[in-house]
Amino acid sequence: MKTFKVGILFLFCVAVLFLCPSCGNNQKVSIDTLLTLDSSGAGSRAMTCRFSGTGPDSETATQLDGIISQYCPSMLTYSKVEEEGGLSYQFQLEFSSYQDYVGKITKLLGRQPVIIFSFPDNIFTTGTRISEDFESGDLFSWLYASISLEELQGTLSPRFSGGSAAVCIDGRTQTTGTQISLNRTKGYPLDAIFVDTVNRGDGTFDRTIVFRIPLTTVHDLGNDLEPYMNARTDPLATSAQWTDYLSGREYTVSFQGLSLEEISRCTNLLLNSRFSGTISCEEHSDHSTPFVDGSLFTETIDLSSYTGNQGKSIPLYYTYSSQSSRTLAGGEIYKQGAWDATGEVSSGIFQYQGRAPLINLRISEQLEHQALGTVFTLSCLGDGRFQRDIDFVFDSQDIAGVSYAVEYLRSKESGADIEQTTSDEGLVCHVSVQGTAEEISRQMGILFGEQNVMKYSQQGGSVEVHHNTRLTDTIHMEYLFTGINRDIPITYKIQTNGKEQLYDVQYTSETYSSSVSLSEDQDGAVQFSLDSGDTVIEYNGYTSNNLGIFLVFFAIICVIAGVIILIFLIHRRGGGSSGKQENSSLEFYDPDEPIEDILAEI
Repeated sequence: MKTFKVGILFLFCVAVLFLCPSCGNNQKVSIDTLLTLDSSGAGSRAMTCRFSGTGPDSETATQLDGIISQYCPSMLTYSKVEEEGGLSYQFQLEFSSYQDYVGKITKLLGRQPVIIFSFPDNIFTTGTRISEDFESGDLFSWLYASISLEELQGTLSPRFSGGSAAVCIDGRTQTTGTQISLNRTKGYPLDAIFVDTVNRGDGTFDRTIVFRIPLTTVHDLGNDLEPYMNARTDPLATSAQWTDYLSGREYTVSFQGLSLEEISRCTNLLLNSRFSGTISCEEHSDHSTPFVDGSLFTETIDLSSYTGNQGKSIPLYYTYSSQSSRTLAGGEIYKQGAWDATGEVSSGIFQYQGRAPLINLRISEQLEHQALGTVFTLSCLGDGRFQRDIDFVFDSQDIAGVSYAVEYLRSKESGADIEQTTSDEGLVCHVSVQGTAEEISRQMGILFGEQNVMKYSQQGGSVEVHHNTRLTDTIHMEYLFTGINRDIPITYKIQTNGKEQLYDVQYTSETYSSSVSLSEDQDGAVQFSLDSGDTVIEYNGYTSNNLGIFLVFFAIICVIAGVIILIFLIHRRGGGSSGKQENSSLEFYDPDEPIEDILAEI
């Protein structure tokens, strides 16, 4: 019975710990948000964070005060509010424009947000559309990071949950969900919008935009339709014409040989986009490698000023083609904070179909250069220093390929020596870095990504003749070996130059693991082939400890010297017992004296 009562008491205590909001380390935080805007896109975002169960004089409040005062981002201002039942902080974000707001939110989020500010007032659509792809709690990652930095997770663990959000425009406030999404637009629908882009390959572009307008909208707008569309057509248009289709009319506008800036301006004018529409084309993009010359065409298309049938977003049909020497590698769409593959490439044309008020697309173009092979060489320089050489080998006639690789890697500004050389195999893009494992890791990270890391350690005391060594070399370059370079040979060499003696070498990839035979080791040179560009190479060895060798040698000399001196003294003392040097002024030891006493006197 006593055991039963104890068990019941234990369960009660556990229940209290979980149910009592003031117990434990988690502080529930609700956020009330008010986004205030005017029609120019300027405004403020006020976020009131209420820490439930936290008194103004509590230890938690003191810790929060210290964290917020030290780490609150500069674009936020804050004030402390003491309320009954808890503690509140109000954070304020001021912005002068849509672009200013997006920039500040990007820094707080740590990623590019999707934000729509739209105030259409035209013959097609009127009203307000405001939306974001994040919640206010997502803007406080800096708070969690600072708590972790100060190692306060055990006592301070805010958990954002709940709260309300509202949008105030020109003095009128409207509530929304915790993730702001407000659509108060109405208008006459369109069936679809078509956007076709041609990259001429010389820095200029062609674009055709087609508005497919149903007969109901044509009749409702009457004589206002054509003058309105004509007014939103930039004079740079090479043609603008109306045609009939089965259930309505089409307005087609074409532009030829325009710059990106001109294309963007003309597109935003036609789409009635005031804030969000952007276009860019990036050479040597993140999709580029030493083997692949890549470019990235990125466009944000703002369709929020038009509506589709039944109040839905208008369908977009988007195509892109290129007359450059590059080939289309595919397209991506930005959703939920990440780029995901979308659309398809057919007959050299990228095609996308979808519907949303704001669509972010990017299309990758690539020019691949065929490599013959890659050789990694690691040379031991002694004292924990190394030289890392990488040779990208191209055909002796492929001047364009090797020149691009050299140019691409030099643009990284890593501090590495990068030059074009020749070998028996062909033309070579040669990369060389020297330093400690940490220094080489830093330079390799700049050139090929931060996951390329080298670690080196020595173990052994100062008086030991040898120190055990261990090196781990993580190569993360599988992204290089794709397409036509998927199966090129990859060779790895270790040259110890007599600085280290290796007794174990092994390498591991995702699908393969092997030990390297050292039977063919020539003067510390080991060479083997890798089956993947993502491989971890490890070796164990030892190196001579000069200090330890000196100390051991010195100790041996001292011992030998001591023995010699002892023998000499004993011999001298033995010669004095013959009586031949009785009159000598030298004093000899008593032969009957114990040897321990003699040594003590010495």
